[in-house]
Amino acid sequence: MYRWIREFYGGGERGGGATREARVQFSAVINFTAVRPHTLLGRLLRLPLRLIPGSAVVRIPQGPGRGLRWRIGAAMHGYWLGTYEPGSSGRFVREVSPGDVVYDMGANVGWYTLLAARRVGGGGHVVAIEPLPENVRQIRDHLALNRFENVTVVNAAVGAESGEVRFARGGHHSLGRIEDTGDLAVRVVRIDDLVARGELPPPTLVKIDVEGAEVMALEGMRATLAAHRPFVFLSTHGASVHQQCIALLRQLGYELCSLSAAPLDTTEELLATHRGDRPATRGGHPVPPHHP
Repeated sequence: MYRWIREFYGGGERGGGATREARVQFSAVINFTAVRPHTLLGRLLRLPLRLIPGSAVVRIPQGPGRGLRWRIGAAMHGYWLGTYEPGSSGRFVREVSPGDVVYDMGANVGWYTLLAARRVGGGGHVVAIEPLPENVRQIRDHLALNRFENVTVVNAAVGAESGEVRFARGGHHSLGRIEDTGDLAVRVVRIDDLVARGELPPPTLVKIDVEGAEVMALEGMRATLAAHRPFVFLSTHGASVHQQCIALLRQLGYELCSLSAAPLDTTEELLATHRGDRPATRGGHPVPPHHP
């Protein structure tokens, strides 16, 4: 079985403290995210993957991240297989243009940061904001592997006010969140302050996925949204937070569309574009303006 794995994944190996790049040799990849890990089929499909060293580095074989270098142990296998959030990732890449300034707020281990860094090119810039130190290390590692030098990494959470909060790591690297009883103290930055002081360039596109702190993140960048009108890719967590985010963005002159099959009021992923810019679309059709 180990011989099959080596051939299937291109013979990546670890030796002498260094990791050789494993070249992926296949053109069709199983979408592991579509096969639940707790089913018998899911367990069987994932079993061989346990034998691959977490330190191995591969080139992503397909999807929006195709060709990017990724460390296998950084996150679940769907990332390096190119099957992680294919719809959202693809739409994100299509909306990013060369020369853009992209904020990745809640950057996790750097998936969307890498997609943006490649797309904006040398004339653009990406700001990756992530509170967990272990995730920040993964981001820096992935940036080094791909030789991207157009990214600023900010080890902090985003909020309505600058300061410090308690942060709970959660049971997974992507599930950390701000909680009063959290085991970690993290710095909080207010985007409006950083932009006003010239510490960050104004964004043209913002991606926000901050595990329930979305309202605080938007409140902390009201002036930036009003003045610079960036596109906003927003993932919300909870019905109340979702409705508050919709109300805040509409108040600032944004039009919204769902990025999933669910309607706007119940989706967890949405795109916000300012009325003075390109219209938000759903299936290629503009979303009618909201009239309170």
